[in-house]
Amino acid sequence: MKMNYENDIKECIQCGSCTAHCDFLQKYGLYYSPENLAQLKKLAFHCFLCGECTRHCPKGIDGKKIMQEIRIEQADQNKGQPAVRGFEGMLAEKADYLYKNYRHAGKGSALFMGCNFPAYFPHTARKISALYKEVYDIGTIYECCGKPVMELGVKKAADHSVESIRKRLQERGVTELIMVCPNCYSYLKDRLDIRIVTIYEKIKELGAGKMLEAKGVRIFQPCPDRTGGEWLTQLQGFFRHQPKLIEDVQCCGLGGCAKAAEPDIAAGFAKKIQKQNEGPLYTYCASCAGNLSKNNCGHIRHVLPEILGFQEEEADIWNNGKNRKESKNW
Repeated sequence: MKMNYENDIKECIQCGSCTAHCDFLQKYGLYYSPENLAQLKKLAFHCFLCGECTRHCPKGIDGKKIMQEIRIEQADQNKGQPAVRGFEGMLAEKADYLYKNYRHAGKGSALFMGCNFPAYFPHTARKISALYKEVYDIGTIYECCGKPVMELGVKKAADHSVESIRKRLQERGVTELIMVCPNCYSYLKDRLDIRIVTIYEKIKELGAGKMLEAKGVRIFQPCPDRTGGEWLTQLQGFFRHQPKLIEDVQCCGLGGCAKAAEPDIAAGFAKKIQKQNEGPLYTYCASCAGNLSKNNCGHIRHVLPEILGFQEEEADIWNNGKNRKESKNW
């Protein structure tokens, strides 16, 4: 893979906008410039890959892409393994996802649950699967998209994961994926050659879903949806009253596998939310819901079960690993 980050950082005008919007860059006094490249390489796994730097850069420098390319380069230099230790278990689980389950997928459309929605919301996942099968004859796939593997820099394994998904979809005649997870959506939408839609778009297509009547609602927007806001735009149509977007917290703390290297920064994201106890807090990412719940951010609601009219389910932060494993046999 040809790396372009050395050319990308030459565009830096050292305005400091990226640093002002990133707790990681602030901590180390960095920005994406040639002068800082050596230090950025040393700290590649300290970046949350959230993309906030890119959103605020007047030159459009993509810091997330730069750090991802550095990680890939470092893995290539490390015999195809991540440049840091501590992620062996995750890589073993997700490189060729141990708990994949395609038994209910048939021709046409299929729900793509990802790995963390069934982990944190197992009862809701099974209810959605049953509903879509019984009412719309749409089966469910439990699978990891491969994004966590790519974030570790292990590009060859991540690419193999996507190719394996492509082959399984072709074998079953799947022509449309309905994505429950915004991370899976952002990662796979340009990597697969079939129609990929968000579950909220599909709910509207099917004429399903209910309006939410709650007032004073706050929404925590997951990282992959912050640039385009496609998911946010679609789900806002289900709120009777305009929700307030939390804008001063750059990540839930799980992004980019950086929590291990920067636990204080990750905890700081949660603390910012704890101080904003001003109304019901929703998100549309299971990983965000699980991590913020685990970090005492109060009652975090996933918007999907409420839109579908299901009883609310709190994120299962104690049995998420067990739930993920069990989804193989659902």
